[in-house]
Amino acid sequence: MKTEILGVKETVAYYISNLIGAGILVVPAIAYSVGGVYVFAIWLLLIIASWPLAKVFAIISIRYPHNSGILHFLHLKASKGISQFVDDVMIFVMLVGNPTLGFVASRYAISAFGLDGDIFFYPLAFFFMAFSVMFNMLGLRSSSRLQFILTFVMLFVLLSIATLATYWNIDNTQLVLQPSTATEFVSIETLLQTLGICFFVFVGWENVAAIAPNVKERARTFNKSILISVPLVGACYLFIAFALALSATQTEAKANFAVLDLMTAPFKGGFLPVLVSLFSIFIVVVSCNAWVLAASKVLNGLSLSGRLPKFLSKETNGTPYIALIVLLICYGLVILMSYLFGNQEDLIIRYSSAGFITIYIIVQWYFFKLEKARKERFLALVGLIFTLLAASGLYFEVMLWIVMGFALWAIRQFRVKNRV
Repeated sequence: MKTEILGVKETVAYYISNLIGAGILVVPAIAYSVGGVYVFAIWLLLIIASWPLAKVFAIISIRYPHNSGILHFLHLKASKGISQFVDDVMIFVMLVGNPTLGFVASRYAISAFGLDGDIFFYPLAFFFMAFSVMFNMLGLRSSSRLQFILTFVMLFVLLSIATLATYWNIDNTQLVLQPSTATEFVSIETLLQTLGICFFVFVGWENVAAIAPNVKERARTFNKSILISVPLVGACYLFIAFALALSATQTEAKANFAVLDLMTAPFKGGFLPVLVSLFSIFIVVVSCNAWVLAASKVLNGLSLSGRLPKFLSKETNGTPYIALIVLLICYGLVILMSYLFGNQEDLIIRYSSAGFITIYIIVQWYFFKLEKARKERFLALVGLIFTLLAASGLYFEVMLWIVMGFALWAIRQFRVKNRV
């Protein structure tokens, strides 16, 4: 049976669905709240950085096609300790990062139904995460085709709202283009932090490696897909960032991270904001179901391979109930910690982004180290420099990931010695 069935059109759709997900409904507002209108420069920088990053991951996909994506490349080329460290980071990023979708859904639910955010924000966030866990426990699944369709529907709605917001607030253009009057002073450190936050939504170029075995004429398909996807994805984020800056002040963005809520503010009291918020909730919940399923499969797979306790691999009718229950407990703890420390999705996104940045640095370094061709080495070097720049804005969070990895490595070494 022929498995290489995906062409340029399907690969571009896969790129877009991975890079323009539920994060676009909240991350631009978080970035704007930190960096003000200077965030435009950050988005432009990331668009430029996307080219070498996408190319390196595409080359890996062409040469090492495997369903486990870049993890397969590291298992082949990196030491056992490094590949295990990356596995660990992937697990914890899923555990820590997935509740972000609960927070996003909670914000839009509060907006749609006019609820008190101080009372309902955290309970609703946990409710949406619990709903996704129960959805998967019932053996229900969101098909990849549905994910693709919803991504493009969401993008159409988002760009339509952004166009409407731009038209409605066009008089603010001059103000936005004068940073000294539009936003407070932003230091280099703050700009680097903004870069680290924005990096979160540009994570996804590596995911295409997982579908590499099903891509026909890989070299041609990946190269053409990147030529289309990089400018298209970049233009979408840049336009939404501009429309958001026209629609809301930096102070307003700090108080509410819901992008569509901010852009439809002039229509408050009407039906449009409610409809948009309900649509956003639906999109986020569908995405959350897929994220929870992916996380449960990772836990289940690592349990079967002996990396995690055996009880996590127990299944009933193909559903890993124990893994899903463990996920729900972890999600609840993350939401509880967020409540206790007074931080919400901005903190979680910072740590999740730092985790992905750490993985990107490792992959780029090993590719640069092992590659012989000058052009490919140059691409890896440029990608590595951009990624290190993003890491410098989240250096504390990146260091925590490294410390965690070292601690887990030490525990493994201790267990091995005791067995002997």
